[in-house]
Amino acid sequence: MENYRDLFLGLENASYFYTGAESPSLKENKQSLTKYLEDKSKGELGRERARKVEEEFKENISKLIRADSCEISLTGNASEAINNIIDAMEIKSGSNIILNSLEYPSVVLPFLSLQKEKDIEIRILDSESGEINADEIEKSIDRDTCLVAFSHVSYVNGFRNDLKTLKKITDQKQVPLLIDATQSLGVVDVDSNYFDMMVSSSYKWLLGPHGVGLTYISKEYLPKLKPKRVGWRSVPFIFTNKRFEEFEFSEDATKFELGFNNYPAIYALKESTDLLLKIGISKIEERVTELGNELIYRLKKNGWSLLTPEDKDKRSGNIAVVCRNGEKVMKELDEKNIKIWGGDGRLRFSVNFYNNVNDIQNLIRELSYIKERGEFT
Repeated sequence: MENYRDLFLGLENASYFYTGAESPSLKENKQSLTKYLEDKSKGELGRERARKVEEEFKENISKLIRADSCEISLTGNASEAINNIIDAMEIKSGSNIILNSLEYPSVVLPFLSLQKEKDIEIRILDSESGEINADEIEKSIDRDTCLVAFSHVSYVNGFRNDLKTLKKITDQKQVPLLIDATQSLGVVDVDSNYFDMMVSSSYKWLLGPHGVGLTYISKEYLPKLKPKRVGWRSVPFIFTNKRFEEFEFSEDATKFELGFNNYPAIYALKESTDLLLKIGISKIEERVTELGNELIYRLKKNGWSLLTPEDKDKRSGNIAVVCRNGEKVMKELDEKNIKIWGGDGRLRFSVNFYNNVNDIQNLIRELSYIKERGEFT
């Protein structure tokens, strides 16, 4: 599996554990961006080629999450995707939304903004030993709950929510489930059968550039959403006799697309998702689990306090430990060409399929020196 390492830029002499924040770029992306620029100069033929690449990319995403491509739409980023969904929902005053304490701000901030406009309650479930208890989720939902919005995998400590259990609970309570798959899509199994809506960014585990936000909305839930914004791509036909008088939204997820999407990024993402499908998510997950087991063992042996659940079914690629002044440790390791994320009282190591045991050994060796100084733990 580590043979795929040669496909990425900058990994020759680096131990790269930073994918939870930013993935390394595929070398092939250089050709992808050049191809986009060439196509853009071909007039209508270029537009047709760009449209085909976009369709193939959406089809790749649909394969990754077991959905239909008509349920996929694109936007600028995951935060915009979440806001689009919230704006399209009929959230009434007196409603409540269920979130949890392991959430990234992009899942929380839109609801805080909505709270300024409407009398809604935001219920934050606290984690217990780094996990979100399913029983507590069920207890928190009542007749006024209008949405449960969770990240599949937490950016904080890598805890992976059980989507099947979540969907069972929300279905029983007749409440829609929105999942942010930014920290899981491309590294572990993400199955659209176990949520009603999903968003994801493009530049982490999907191995792509910035500038694309993914939205999935199930065919069953799509009719319930009424977008507040509209553009020429939101409608099935633009050259109608009544185009200055009225319009209708498309019936599929493209009703959330306003105009042309970010084609340079889409060309690159087509290549990266081709690679993910070629390797197979099950093989990627198996590899990441194996390396994660090794890293957790060595971190514990070295005396670091683990924040991530050890159970392989409750984690993904992100593994975190307690650390004071994590930013300083991150910078110190970066000088050794070891890429990690540090801050907010912790260090986070993101393991992916291109990592190997040597990477782990390099990381643990340098962490041991830091541990001996006792400055950060």
